[in-house]
Amino acid sequence: RLLNNVLDFSNLEKGLQKFHFEDLPLDRVVRKHLEAFDYRIKKERVELTLDIQPGLPPIRGDRNAIALVLLNLLDNGIKYSPEKGKKIRIRIFAENSSVCLQVQDNGIGMLPEEIPRVFEKFYRSDNIAVRRVRGSGIGLSLVKYVVDAHGGTIQVESATGEGSSFTIRFPARPGAAAPEEIPTGPLDP
Repeated sequence: RLLNNVLDFSNLEKGLQKFHFEDLPLDRVVRKHLEAFDYRIKKERVELTLDIQPGLPPIRGDRNAIALVLLNLLDNGIKYSPEKGKKIRIRIFAENSSVCLQVQDNGIGMLPEEIPRVFEKFYRSDNIAVRRVRGSGIGLSLVKYVVDAHGGTIQVESATGEGSSFTIRFPARPGAAAPEEIPTGPLDP
């Protein structure tokens, strides 16, 4: 996963990997890619909650890039949560003219002064609990890059010892037709 994140980010920055935008139902894309991540969720004994608001409009996006966003946020939620009692909640909902993807965990959380830096390339907290977990500091940079390329925004709320919540807002495409089937591309869950 570390190597793939570095390679994906490098290729995107150099323009070697292009996004393939189409109108997509975010809820079905998320469900499809959660199936690919199911083994890890079960292996790590994560209590996963999925809340999806019905009747959401599609977004304009690249399904594999959205999968990278989702899987990086899930991976962090799992890595930085307690060994026992890992909980992750995913919400997909409409807000104003956006379709939102929110990933909340019950992990170690962050100090307020760390939050502005979490999307910097190679940034890792000095917290000893973070340093014990393998990571490159590239995952959240990749997430931010993809969200920006989709015309979206990302917001972080976190409290030390209480977990983190990442909310991504993608521009909604009311009236756009989304494909019936959401095939998955090659992923590295």
